[in-house]
Amino acid sequence: ARLPETTLEQRQLCEMRRHFQPTTVLALVLACMCAALSGPAHAVLPGFQIALTNKGLEYAQSVAIPIILQEIETMAIPDISGRASTPVGHISYDLSQIHITAAAIPTSSLAVASDGIAASFSGASLHLTAHWHYREDSFPHISDSGSADISASNIHAALDVALGVTADNEPSVKTSSCDCAIDSMSIDLHGGASWLYNLFSSEIASALKHSLNGQLCSIISNEIDTEGNAALATLPKTEKLTDDVAINFELVAAPMSGTDFVLTQHKGECFLVKNSTEAPFTPPTLPLPANGSLTHMMQIWVTDYLFETTAWAFMEDGALSFTITPDEVPPSFPLQLNTSYFQQLIPALPKTYPDRPMQIAGMAEGAPLDIEISSSGCAAVLQMEMMVQVVLENGSVVDAFSFEALVAADMFVSVAQEGATPVVHANLSFVNVSMTLTQTSIGQINLDPLQDIMNIFCQDFLLAAINKRIAAGFPIPIVDGVGLINPEVVLSDNVVLIATDIQYSPKFLRPV
Repeated sequence: ARLPETTLEQRQLCEMRRHFQPTTVLALVLACMCAALSGPAHAVLPGFQIALTNKGLEYAQSVAIPIILQEIETMAIPDISGRASTPVGHISYDLSQIHITAAAIPTSSLAVASDGIAASFSGASLHLTAHWHYREDSFPHISDSGSADISASNIHAALDVALGVTADNEPSVKTSSCDCAIDSMSIDLHGGASWLYNLFSSEIASALKHSLNGQLCSIISNEIDTEGNAALATLPKTEKLTDDVAINFELVAAPMSGTDFVLTQHKGECFLVKNSTEAPFTPPTLPLPANGSLTHMMQIWVTDYLFETTAWAFMEDGALSFTITPDEVPPSFPLQLNTSYFQQLIPALPKTYPDRPMQIAGMAEGAPLDIEISSSGCAAVLQMEMMVQVVLENGSVVDAFSFEALVAADMFVSVAQEGATPVVHANLSFVNVSMTLTQTSIGQINLDPLQDIMNIFCQDFLLAAINKRIAAGFPIPIVDGVGLINPEVVLSDNVVLIATDIQYSPKFLRPV
């Protein structure tokens, strides 16, 4: 008997691709890598970078296999039809209502490749059920139908997936090589005259296997190259801290590979949403990790650039400018904003402006926050310009004197899993403040008597207000379901290192 002319039509392939959503090993890997956010391909120093190690890939593999098996078992498989020359004559036949009832992937691997990720599996098997029907092409057009059990075994695949960045600044994935095949397939027909058709069912199975083997790599490549890129294109490039300030997590280069890690480098810059002008300073140079040096599933580098640009963006937004008026000072406070209260502290002030209400204006200036991170700790210096002003009888305001205040603080950094989002927290603790007179209209004055007042102001008002502003923390851009496990924070030169294992808990995974 001549082999059946069994083929999968283009529409059937499209239907299969449409029903098989991109929750694959690669999708989980990209999730663990903060979804490989997009960015320009030109050289820009990163303020933030992430490495996913082979240990992380091994975990991704262990979690992804049950997900893949569940998806396989719910795949909608299109009908298959063909024509064959058989002992009962030339027939047209079709397989419909095809369902996968069991799937197994006993052996698989996921590891770093030279340009991305290498994935493979072997010994996989599928069991399917279907309804079969045939009709004789010539008179008297005899037809018959029944059910079928289909088994495919020793399915194996090996593919390399390259990670990159497109010309449109979107993340990209591309299957660079693929080898996939079904080694064995059998069909057992039931019902009708199945005892007769089973005599040549192996020929139908052989033809079906040949047809599928010619299409498997096309299906897999399309899934990764088309569906995977479409999914990546929907990922956000920024995370908002407030309505007005956000963090730019775009990639600044294509992902790169070591022998045991894949590294993504991100902008890691805070900016003002209504004005995306970059901060007037650059990130420090981040060294690439040495091969074999990363012991956790993932490592995250957060540079001082992220914290410094946060202060700059808040300054641009006016959040680091303030004016304190007399009605804002509690009546119980021993020093009220009236010149008469400054007789002992700044005698020239009440002498020049006797018994007049005052106000204090402050604003950050320049690069407002200087962060020094080292193995011994995190130190911050906030630069403020303070103006002591007097309200005249006619309601106008004049500057009595101004001074620069350098507010020194210790910065404590921690990381926590908050719901579905890992968050980096920073908190400032007051150390001291130094003051330098910059302008005076009341003659030369001594600022030393103001030291205690400024200490109280910086600790209880200024830094408290900043800590409240940043209390929500800095979200790490990892997609839903991926969390950090036992993260460790290590301080190094100009960078906060977060070494962590990860856990993936997809909401849609059914109990096994």
